[in-house]
Amino acid sequence: MARLNQLSVISYQLSVISYQLSVISYQLSDYSFKWTVLGENFANFFSLITVH
Repeated sequence: MARLNQLSVISYQLSVISYQLSVISYQLSDYSFKWTVLGENFANFFSLITVH
């Protein structure tokens, strides 16, 4: 019984770790999206300055 308990604890910890990893990857993709939008806005702004 103790062995089964240990296995369930280990599987629970693994699921917690995978959840945290998915949260981190979501935040990273969100940041990269924001940086892409920021870069596009900066490029448009820069092209406006150089044209005029």
